[in-house]
Amino acid sequence: MTGFPVLPFLLLVCASPARASVSGQRNNVHNDPLVVETTSGLVRGFSRTILDKEVHIFYGIPFAKPPIGPLRFRKPLPIEPWHGVLNATVLPNSCYQERYEYFPGFPGEEMWNPNTNISEDCLYLNIWVPEKFRLRHKGSEAPNNGEKNGLPLLVWIYGGGFMSGTATLDVYDADIMAATSNVIIASMQYRVGAFGFLYLNKHFTNSEEAPGNMGLWDQALALRWLRDNAAAFGGDPELITIFGESAGGSSVSLHLISPVTRGLVRRGILQSGTLNAPWSYMTGEKANEVARILVDDCGCNSTMLQENPARVMACMRSVDAKTISVQQWNSYWGILGFPSAPTIDGIFLPKHPINSYDDGVEAVEGLMERFLGKEWELVRIHPSGVPHTLLLNVEDRSDIDARRAATCGLASRNPYLRNPRPLQYNSIA
Repeated sequence: MTGFPVLPFLLLVCASPARASVSGQRNNVHNDPLVVETTSGLVRGFSRTILDKEVHIFYGIPFAKPPIGPLRFRKPLPIEPWHGVLNATVLPNSCYQERYEYFPGFPGEEMWNPNTNISEDCLYLNIWVPEKFRLRHKGSEAPNNGEKNGLPLLVWIYGGGFMSGTATLDVYDADIMAATSNVIIASMQYRVGAFGFLYLNKHFTNSEEAPGNMGLWDQALALRWLRDNAAAFGGDPELITIFGESAGGSSVSLHLISPVTRGLVRRGILQSGTLNAPWSYMTGEKANEVARILVDDCGCNSTMLQENPARVMACMRSVDAKTISVQQWNSYWGILGFPSAPTIDGIFLPKHPINSYDDGVEAVEGLMERFLGKEWELVRIHPSGVPHTLLLNVEDRSDIDARRAATCGLASRNPYLRNPRPLQYNSIA
């Protein structure tokens, strides 16, 4: 699932896909304005002039070990520090997924397909920094930019129904935004589909085996890396806002209520996606059912999960990525019925989103007011306060009388048009 994100100012730029390389040369790096010292090691970016302003860009900074081999279907592990200087100058791999080819040659479809190599080795960050505000090395004094502790960070999370998407798309290039705004932009790759959400954990005493929500753990690890290294790029780790579209918007809402990431970021902006949407979450039972179907379709025999689950996982790790990527779609069960989604696992998403939102509002300073301002008081996200029609899924709504719905829509439009008011900053962030 995807749509057109509200990023009209992003420049469309193509780059050749490749993994960042490490150079052993450390001489004179402290005099290089394009080198940043991070907690993982030195990284070298490149400079681009946009609208007569210089932007420092860093492509493909690894934040986790490649989730391949024995790490497939596991939570991400932090990247080990490297020696030398990592050349962060080329867009990274896209996470493994299928291309959409329903309308070959149609730009409106093809623009969402990965534009870099598809690989399971895909956990990387991209960062855009206004040059005049950037700190060159960790530990340098803060720049004189009017910000006490550095610039705010905006972190983009892409959409794609948790089945596809990549931070490398041309429409997500943030160089113009960085050049024209006093803000640092970052984007992340995270695993999608079965690689990011396979849930078979109920069959194991070891919680590291196929726990589900691996893609969300990827996002969380990326956010922690950015928080730890914000100051090195001239940013303020206390001023991180995450924003996303479709599945990215759903991810934003989840991070703001999950006990794993709550408090990690300052604000969230949701675009065309929320964890309330029926495509945006699964029960553990449903996720396990989908996973067992995939196990069988990959020839790994789900009946063995009861007596020898380790053997099943060894089999699944031996299956080539393309087979998994194709076979997972056998569990697509209708419009917006994607076979992968955030799972109510008792950890990252402890309970049903409706209940999690309600707890978040009570426990974290009126959390959702950051999204909707005082309008949030109208519904309080409690089922008893939300009209039944708003909680229906797409298939349920298909039975609603279209003429009656249109009449109601026109009637409700007029009060807004008669009494318009501008959006306030605190109503959307």
